[in-house]
Amino acid sequence: MATVRPLCSSRAQSEPRRPLRGGKYVRAIRHLLKPLHPIADCPNRRLHFDEYVCYVLLHLFNPELDSLRVLQWKSREQTFQRHFGLPPFSLGSFSEAGAAFPAAPLPPILQQVFDHLDPRPSHRELLQLKKGVVAFDGSLLSGPATMDWAQWRPGERAAKMHTFYDVSRGAPRIAYLTDANTDERQVLREHLDEKLIYLVDRGLRDYSLFNDILQQNSSFVARTPINLSYEVRGTRPVSPEAEEAGVLKDQIIRLTSEQCPALKERELRLIQIHVPRSPTIGPSHKHVSRKCTSIRVPASDPTLVLLTDLLDLDVLLMALLYRCRWQIETFFCWYKLILNADHLLSQRYNGLQILIWCALLATLLLTHWAGARPSKYRLRLLCANLMGTLTDRELEDQLRSMAEREKNS
Repeated sequence: MATVRPLCSSRAQSEPRRPLRGGKYVRAIRHLLKPLHPIADCPNRRLHFDEYVCYVLLHLFNPELDSLRVLQWKSREQTFQRHFGLPPFSLGSFSEAGAAFPAAPLPPILQQVFDHLDPRPSHRELLQLKKGVVAFDGSLLSGPATMDWAQWRPGERAAKMHTFYDVSRGAPRIAYLTDANTDERQVLREHLDEKLIYLVDRGLRDYSLFNDILQQNSSFVARTPINLSYEVRGTRPVSPEAEEAGVLKDQIIRLTSEQCPALKERELRLIQIHVPRSPTIGPSHKHVSRKCTSIRVPASDPTLVLLTDLLDLDVLLMALLYRCRWQIETFFCWYKLILNADHLLSQRYNGLQILIWCALLATLLLTHWAGARPSKYRLRLLCANLMGTLTDRELEDQLRSMAEREKNS
C-alpha cells in the first residue's frame, strides 16, 4: 500500500509556528473600543460589548466572515482568539447582544474618529467654503417578516437608514434608524446642526424645513420642481463658461407660497441648469417602485432646478455643490455592496442600530488609516492585514502608493 506523503517536509513540520503578522490595527481597534467593555456588564455574560462590536467590525472588514455561523466557527480557532484577543461565543449570546447592549455609547466613538479626519473634498473648489457641506438622504433596508417594528407595505418589512454624509471630508457623519414609513424631512429637522450647507434632493422640499435650516445659521441647496410659486427680483448675467456648463438662468427670487410665511420675506436664489442625458443601453422604460413615482423626474425633463439661500457663491460652484450630493448615493452602494452591511446580523431595532453605527465606524476607520476615500481594494488590503497575511509596513506602503497615484492623476 502506497504511503501518503505530507504536503510539507518534516523540517517544516518541526518548526514552531510563527505568530500572525500585523497587529497594529488590531490593537488600535481594541483600544478604541475599550470604553465599551464595562457597559451592561453581567457576571454570567462572557461576550462583552467591546468584543461584540469587534466581531461585527471583523464581519464587515472580511468578506470571508459573511454569516453569523461562519463568524462563530472562526471564534473557536485558538489562533484567531490569540491574534484578536476575543473569546468564543455561542449563537444565543450573540443574538442576545443586540438587545442586551445599548447603542447610545457608539456615536461618541464615531465622533472621535471623525474628528481625526482631514478635509478631503472631491474638488478643490470646495475648500474655499466657510461652512461644511453635508448631503442628507435615506436608504431602505429590507427585512424579514419577523421585524414587526419595521412596518412598510402590507406583508413587507423594511427599515430606513437616514444618513448625514460629510462631503467636505468624504465620510459619513452619523446615521439614524427608523421604520420605512418615517418622513425623512422630520428626521432631518430633528438633527439639524449649525454652520453647515445641506444638500437635499427634491423629495425633501419643505419650506418650513428650509426655514428651520436658516434658523440654525446653516444653508441649503435643494433640488426643486419648476412649478414654484415665486416672483423674480433680479436676473444675473450668465458667463460664457457657465453657459458652456449648461447654466440657463441665475435669478434672485422671493417665494409667494403661503406654506411658510417666514420664508417669504427672504431673498433666495433660483438656478436652472440643462443636464444632457447620456444615451441609455437596453430598454428605456424601467420599473419604478411606488416609493419613487412621486419624485422621479420625467425622462423628457433635462432641466435641473436648484433653490438656495447662498446668494454670493459663483454659479459654477453652486452647480458643483449639488453634483457632490451624488456622493451619498455612492456611499449607499459602498454600504450595501462592498461592506455587505445590509446583511442583518440582528433584527431588533437596537441591534440593527448598532450594526449601522459599526458600518459607519468601519468606513471612518478605513478612511482615517488610508488617508483617502474607502474603496474595495483598500478594504481587501486591510482585511489581509487583520487576518495576518499582510504586515503593517506592507499595508502602509500599499496605501501610501495608492494615495500618491490618485493625487497625481
